[in-house]
Amino acid sequence: MKPLFFTKVCGMIRRVKAGIILIIFWGSSHGLTQTTLYISPSGSGTAFTSSAPGNIYGVRAKIRSVNSAMSGDIVVNLLGGTYSLDSTFVLRASESGSKENWVIFQAMAGEKPILSGGFALASWDLHDRTKNIWKASVAPTSRFRQLYVNGNRAIRARMPNLQNENDF
Repeated sequence: MKPLFFTKVCGMIRRVKAGIILIIFWGSSHGLTQTTLYISPSGSGTAFTSSAPGNIYGVRAKIRSVNSAMSGDIVVNLLGGTYSLDSTFVLRASESGSKENWVIFQAMAGEKPILSGGFALASWDLHDRTKNIWKASVAPTSRFRQLYVNGNRAIRARMPNLQNENDF
């Protein structure tokens, strides 16, 4: 006759092994892709294919149409380039997948997409030649915290004036 302790430990090991097998099986079933969509900065298609990509705002409606009967992940591949966003890109619950299946936004292999809410300032005028101060008119409703000139971060005019480089 086996000791009671031995029987209990063996029973727990069997349950742990069954649990591990269940977890491995469950984990491997996740990640099945139901739909793959493609978007690009200049996309205007409604098929959202690699040859006719759609745009970043239109893909939300496409996700909603697939999401209602979701049986696998929805993968959205972003082609390279700058996506100039004129408003906040919001994903609601109807565009966000489910507990079992996800909506995944990812850069397409080898591509480098940039999501930018920035805008270009035009019509620069030299304000003070001796101090190299330039100015541009900006709409009163334009709110921004960073300024880049030729790809380099620049100092915006503000009060009080900057005392040293560490005051950013």
